[in-house]
Amino acid sequence: MCAGIAQSAMQANGQDQPTASIRGTVRDWAGSPVAGALVHAERKDRPGSIDTETDDRGDFLLRVAADGSYVVKAQKGGLESRPAEAESSHGGPKEIALVLEQGQAGTQSAVAAMKFSDEPDFKIAGVTDWTAAGGHGSDAILRTSEALTRDTLHLQPGANAGSGEPARAPEPELRAALALEEAGKIEEARRLVRSQLATQGLAAKTSADLLRMEGRLDEKLGDPVPAAKAFETATRNDPSEENYFQWGSELLLHRAIWQAKDVFTAGAQRYARSPRMLTALGAALFACALYDEAAERLCEAADMNSSSPDAFLFLGKAEAAAPDDLKCAEQHLADFARQQPANPLANYYYAIALWKHSGRSTDAHVREQVEALLNRAVALDPKCSEAYLQLGIVATAGREDAQAIGFYQKAIAADPQLSEAHYRLGVAFDRMGERDKAKQEFQLHEQIERQQKAQVEQQRREVKQFLVVEDKPAEKQP
Repeated sequence: MCAGIAQSAMQANGQDQPTASIRGTVRDWAGSPVAGALVHAERKDRPGSIDTETDDRGDFLLRVAADGSYVVKAQKGGLESRPAEAESSHGGPKEIALVLEQGQAGTQSAVAAMKFSDEPDFKIAGVTDWTAAGGHGSDAILRTSEALTRDTLHLQPGANAGSGEPARAPEPELRAALALEEAGKIEEARRLVRSQLATQGLAAKTSADLLRMEGRLDEKLGDPVPAAKAFETATRNDPSEENYFQWGSELLLHRAIWQAKDVFTAGAQRYARSPRMLTALGAALFACALYDEAAERLCEAADMNSSSPDAFLFLGKAEAAAPDDLKCAEQHLADFARQQPANPLANYYYAIALWKHSGRSTDAHVREQVEALLNRAVALDPKCSEAYLQLGIVATAGREDAQAIGFYQKAIAADPQLSEAHYRLGVAFDRMGERDKAKQEFQLHEQIERQQKAQVEQQRREVKQFLVVEDKPAEKQP
């Protein structure tokens, strides 16, 4: 690589010719050797440095000036080791061991995260019918959490996910299984994948792609427990950004929300440049009712990739449903509206944030800003029923019932199943003394609520909830 250039530079500075060595190994957090890692040694007592790369066994050999003091560290794919000090001498090579952790000095939190992913203290024992266990707050908040979970499953990796490694080309057996999956032959595809795994063995790093596909096929065939185990094994064999994401997503889908939070936390610490991981972590934190922490992670993801609407949309949904105004939400949603003025949801969510932050104030300036954003949203999308509904709410706060009625009716025209619009329209009619119209809207509200509640309960029964138990290793005997 650049070793020749580095050594020439040292010699040009009049330093000693290399007559000694520093030998060592580079391993990842799981103890596996890392090939192709860059090893950089820098002299402590005077200018000069030298680089080399590890071989296929993770070993390296630095030929350095004799009787020198060096600081050595390794890096690869956005990860780096802690610096290690080494003294060169005529007495033979000095051996050091470097472990790739997280960039920027490998903090204790990163070490803890890596230990978690290697030795998880929970296991999936089975499934049960939906109980809303782990759900917090109102049903509206729970529904938002479910919506964020569905959105998480569709998040795509960004160009700066942080893996630092090119995607591997699919193995022939994986391509064959993918073809079967695309043809709708899911069971046959899974049999092929399991056959290949039995041949290769689960420990092979190349098996991680097969394991991840097995997990996906298990989920499609209604077997979430083996799916979760396949995703976990894939992550332990190959702790890639994709494997962390799929494992956490499977846990979140089946409402193991605290475990999903831990997996996404470990993934976000390992892949600190992945907005997808931070966005998924935000969804998990929201499910755990850690609303401010969720907003902070979503704001970080938005800062990391401001050209993508994903984190902003998650943040907007969280802000709209959370019981209180979320930290950092208003400013970031303001940025979203400025960056994407033609996006109706950008305008809508910024209006919601302004309204909540003001304490639903009747101040004329606040109302003017909120109404302008909402009117822009419905102009961009006449079917944006929630924006019409919010316009009605703002008008009601200003005691303009006649104007509010018009907005509620537009909301219902855009979406006849928007039950809250029927209820608020009934309240407005009642305040105007139109009792029969109010009664009709209240009846429609109750009818729609019953139908939607039945639909939601059916959907929840179809998504089995994981039974999670602690799986702490037994204490070692003396």
